[in-house]
Amino acid sequence: MSSLKQFWKKLISSRDRTDKVYPTDNFSRFITSSKWYAASENRVKRRVFMPARNGHTSIFYYEKVNNCRDVALKYVHPYRKNVSIYGFASNQAEDFLVAKLSLVKSEPPPNHYNVGKWPLSKDEQLLIAQEIADKSLLVLFDLKIEKID
Repeated sequence: MSSLKQFWKKLISSRDRTDKVYPTDNFSRFITSSKWYAASENRVKRRVFMPARNGHTSIFYYEKVNNCRDVALKYVHPYRKNVSIYGFASNQAEDFLVAKLSLVKSEPPPNHYNVGKWPLSKDEQLLIAQEIADKSLLVLFDLKIEKID
C-alpha cells in the first residue's frame, strides 16, 4: 500500500504546472498588512482576497509550506519593499473554483497565479472573499519579513 501512495505522490509532484490546476493544489496569498488577519482568533480576514485595481488577486502555488517564506523573500519582498510580510493565507484551488473564480498562471515569478473573473459588484466580491477567508489556514512566519523604508 505504501508503494501505491508513493506512486501517487510522485505523479502529483511531477505534474506540469502549466497544464492544469487541480482542486487539491495548494496556494498562498501573502499577508502584507496586520489588518488582514486576527492572530488571537487564528483567522484570515476577507480583505486578503479582495481583487486589486487590475481586477486580480495575486497568489502562489506551493508544494511545501516551508518554501513559502523563501518565495516571499525572493519574489514578493523585492517588489513590495514598503510593506512587511507577516505570513500567508493557505487555500486549496477548490476554494476559488467553487466561487466560479479563475486561476490563471501569470509568470514571472515562478508559480505565480492571478485569481480572476471576480464579479463587478463590490458586495459580491466581499461575500466571495469572506467565503474564501473562512476556508483559509493562517500561517504566520516566526519572524515577519520587515519592510524597507
